[in-house]
Amino acid sequence: MTDTIEQAVMACVNPMTPQEVRVEAHKVCEQAKASPAAHQTAVEMFCKSSTPDVRFWCLSTLEEVIKHRYQSLTPESRVYMRQFFLQYIGQETTNSRHDAKFIVNKVSQLVALIFGQDFPEEWPNAFLELLQVANTSQASADMFLRVLFAIDDNIIDQSHHRSQMDAAVASKVKDGLRENGMTEVVHACASIIVAFRSSDLSLTKLALLVLSKYAHWMDINLFIHEQVFGLVLSCLSEPSLACDAAATLAEIVCKKMPGQAKLELLERINVHGIVTSIGSSFASSGDSRIVQSSSSFILAYVKEILVLWSKKEDIRPEHVASIQQHVISSISMLLHVLSVVKDSDANKDVAVETLQLYLATVRKLPQQELPNHMTNMEKILQTVAVRCQLPQGFELDGPAEIIDSVANFRRQLAIILRNVSRIFPDNTKQFIKVNLASVIQAEVGKTCEDSCIRVEAAVQMMFELGEAIPGEGSKV
Repeated sequence: MTDTIEQAVMACVNPMTPQEVRVEAHKVCEQAKASPAAHQTAVEMFCKSSTPDVRFWCLSTLEEVIKHRYQSLTPESRVYMRQFFLQYIGQETTNSRHDAKFIVNKVSQLVALIFGQDFPEEWPNAFLELLQVANTSQASADMFLRVLFAIDDNIIDQSHHRSQMDAAVASKVKDGLRENGMTEVVHACASIIVAFRSSDLSLTKLALLVLSKYAHWMDINLFIHEQVFGLVLSCLSEPSLACDAAATLAEIVCKKMPGQAKLELLERINVHGIVTSIGSSFASSGDSRIVQSSSSFILAYVKEILVLWSKKEDIRPEHVASIQQHVISSISMLLHVLSVVKDSDANKDVAVETLQLYLATVRKLPQQELPNHMTNMEKILQTVAVRCQLPQGFELDGPAEIIDSVANFRRQLAIILRNVSRIFPDNTKQFIKVNLASVIQAEVGKTCEDSCIRVEAAVQMMFELGEAIPGEGSKV
């Protein structure tokens, strides 16, 4: 029977198959999928065949069963399917011949779907069994991480929830993990990073990605332990891992919690010291990659500390002043990010949004506190003066998407300029006056493109200030 079905599958995927044969082959495949014993047939064929197309059809058949008929299977049949996948993972990690990635990814997805059905009620030791069948090899680590990623992607990730039932399943899986398996998951990811960071870059990056996916809802104490946090932090110093490490650290910093608890978390893991250290490294080396690769982490911290400072919810009064000092010193790092991120980088918009939050909060301060932020305002104006310059090679008749992107970014910078002028109007007018004069003096007589770009940007800043300050006040 399985031979007939395998032949039918091969006929369906073969582009040279005559149409009438293809139609009959399709009927055979559909009848096999609809059979009450479809899961057994698919497992037997998968184990017997070495043809990727046939093996993938078997997995697709199992997917249909899991999604639409799994609850109607007998307990024995469900155990049978679980054992099949565990056995496959064990064999895949020990055999010298490994399946193609699309087969491995499909297996991971199906294991995740079974987790959603059976964990934790019917399969309470799922993660422990998964760890047991996987040894310490590179392939086992890969399979384990792919299953974890698939569980997040197919079950936990809210963007994939289409009904209240999806949300309930995700909540059930998360609660089960918190009670049984959470510690093992985090420690296993950390162990994989330690074991393979010097030999398998893609595997290490996947482990960091999994940690970032799970950090926002797991017990934060698992992540700020030195074994995990210190390990991820050390990856920031490795250029090939820095972006992934920064994304994981950002998720840890953004963990939702009451204000005072968030402040204590940030101080406990010395996030401000870490961000300041990144800034010092950038200042001493001039290597913008240091800031670019860490930008998601830097922006997450600055935004979190700004939110604490602006809302002051659940913050003890004696800590408010220290938060403001953290904010004042952190804005330099925010401006570093804004000055070096590429135009195509999504973090550019996040940096602008975070800077707007800072300015909106400063505008609400009592007059006597404003001088504390004078230096930051000057740095903001300097950054705007540089970033509002048109990019090299910009053409007014160029691609519409590039023109729109530049125009939109300039509008954002104009809003920042206007907000600064509302806080320190005289200082802003003086800066623009001096900037315009110095640029014209420096570029007089030059005809190169760079000169035109700098002059145009200085004039543009003066124009935007004039738009913001009506009447006599706009004279600089």
